[in-house]
Amino acid sequence: MWKPTARPLYAERAKLDWFGSWRPGMEPGQRTWTSPLRTRRHFLMSLYPRMEILLFLVLRQIPTYKDIQPRPSFESYLLPYVHKMAGVMGMKDVSWPQIVDEHRRIFGQALEIESVTREFTNPVKTELLTQKISRDSSIARDRRMVDAIVQGVKQSGRVFAVAGASHVVMQQRALEHLLK
Repeated sequence: MWKPTARPLYAERAKLDWFGSWRPGMEPGQRTWTSPLRTRRHFLMSLYPRMEILLFLVLRQIPTYKDIQPRPSFESYLLPYVHKMAGVMGMKDVSWPQIVDEHRRIFGQALEIESVTREFTNPVKTELLTQKISRDSSIARDRRMVDAIVQGVKQSGRVFAVAGASHVVMQQRALEHLLK
């Protein structure tokens, strides 16, 4: 059986939230790569108004909410998420009607939770504003991951990184160039 010669330096689960990486089962002292909100927040806020970013975050979260069975109440799941994300971005007293109004402003129609799909935040597409924000968020994440991998290689000579397949494709050229 193959045994790693070095402990993994960085780990990420496939669905990374904006607060950090997945840690269950990791060994004490094992380092993890995290994608803190402040890194992406500052980058995204240099490109978009806060309310547009908040709408993106909400639209990205709604399909996950819809997938949960049995589905929790809107008030117990989505509203706390809205308030937490608004607070992290320095927005005070954001209400659900403001999110609905922002959706209407951008998309020209009322926000209906059941009609929201993952396509609203698909980073491969760029037809919608929220898709553009998603792409820029992914770029910020990929830059941070590449920097962390390169730093790990320089420090220890090797890195074991676990990430979703799309991360590898997006980062391959940068890693090859930086690790020559």
